[in-house]
Amino acid sequence: MRNSAIVLSSAAIAPSAGNPIHTESGWWGTLGVATYRADLHFDEAEIALLRTAANAIGAALERAHQEHALRESEARFRRIAEQAFDLIWECDAGGRFLYASPSHEAVFGVATDSLVGQYALERVHPDDREETRRAFAAGHPDGTARMIFRMRHEDGSWRWIEAIGRFQAGRSSGPQAVIIGRDVTERRRLDEERARPEQAM
Repeated sequence: MRNSAIVLSSAAIAPSAGNPIHTESGWWGTLGVATYRADLHFDEAEIALLRTAANAIGAALERAHQEHALRESEARFRRIAEQAFDLIWECDAGGRFLYASPSHEAVFGVATDSLVGQYALERVHPDDREETRRAFAAGHPDGTARMIFRMRHEDGSWRWIEAIGRFQAGRSSGPQAVIIGRDVTERRRLDEERARPEQAM
């Protein structure tokens, strides 16, 4: 039975009590106590204390299991992000960079560590900020936002970025966005060149 203490006592064995340790992941084991005094018996208060201890151990084990799974998931995300050609970044609810993938250096000529803590909109072209801000805000508290905007390169030029953001709620630091972007500057340049002869006709 789940979380039911078992008390054993007879002339052949010493009095003992055990309570199973259950978590969301399943059964982990049993917390047990025993005494060598045949005249000692466990009362209801002691059984309740054993049950409380078993539940606390189960909760701690489950928390450790979830934290380990989260660390593995985050490490996997980092490995993927570090190899990706696309831009990947995380922002907090206020729009500050929490993480920027190494591809930012290739696209914008900026050390990724220097971006952490900066407001992402400060790097967006002034003409695109309001529309980008509205798209970002529309994604809260949970949802997806699609954006296209210009971001500043360290040499002062502007790069066109096409991005999609997925927003997450429920973290202690508040909602966060994971945004994946792609440099489409060259594609837009080619599109504009193809459009010029048509406009001239």
